[in-house]
Amino acid sequence: MQTNVIIIIIIAFLTLSAMFGDTNTSFFPGITKMNIIIYGIFGIIFCYGYGYIPKTEQGSKYKIYFFIGFLSILIAILIYAYIPPILNETEKEYMVHFNDGYSLYQDSRYEEALEELRKAENIYKEDSELYIYKAYCYKQLKQYDKASENAKEALKHPDSKSIYKKANNFKLINLNNDISAYNVIGKAAIKMKNYEEAKSAYTYIIEHTTYKFTDAFLYRGICEYYLNQKQAALEDFEKQTKIINDYLYEQSTTEYPAQYPQFTEKDRENVMGWIRATARL
Repeated sequence: MQTNVIIIIIIAFLTLSAMFGDTNTSFFPGITKMNIIIYGIFGIIFCYGYGYIPKTEQGSKYKIYFFIGFLSILIAILIYAYIPPILNETEKEYMVHFNDGYSLYQDSRYEEALEELRKAENIYKEDSELYIYKAYCYKQLKQYDKASENAKEALKHPDSKSIYKKANNFKLINLNNDISAYNVIGKAAIKMKNYEEAKSAYTYIIEHTTYKFTDAFLYRGICEYYLNQKQAALEDFEKQTKIINDYLYEQSTTEYPAQYPQFTEKDRENVMGWIRATARL
């Protein structure tokens, strides 16, 4: 029993650490905090239930039944999570056009990508991932009003209705489409000089993302600069400076730094330039 109590404490500690930590850099990227809570509760129930059964001859038999039952439930969950889905003909046709559009987007052929994504949209109109990539294409084409419009449309459709998610078997993974959509909305709004809307978008990102290396403070600070909110802008630029400093420090001290760094010294100099400009307001 004592061993099981120790294991329960360890599982609870790891679950809480994952919940309040940076889940996007864990060994299971994309897994939501709700998934972590469920896995942790499952582990605790197993350890407690298994340890609660008395160590008698009859108890040993119950332990076997308990283990088999628990293992069956776990296998059922894994089958649900990882067995490839079966798509109907309409869904298959949708994914052909979606994948063609995605490939063209990756090749920077944005007009052609939009043609394929529109064909997919004519088949099915409730996939948030479709509108995210349309928004990306329009942003690259500098059609910021259409980029924002499609990003906002993506927010209207839950992941549960996504054929893309179904086709790729992302049942236990959070696609974070809301963060992607608000990022497009924010950048498009800045380009259109709608700084209040952009600030709201970046505030949402700051409040909902778990990724510690973000540039949302920089862009919110830029919005506050143009809105003549001097103190708020300075505070956000200082936070961005700390994020960049932390990132560059980790890159310099880790044995295997990222091949494509998110931030460079140039990014730090850029933020310092905004700080100097803001101080002159």
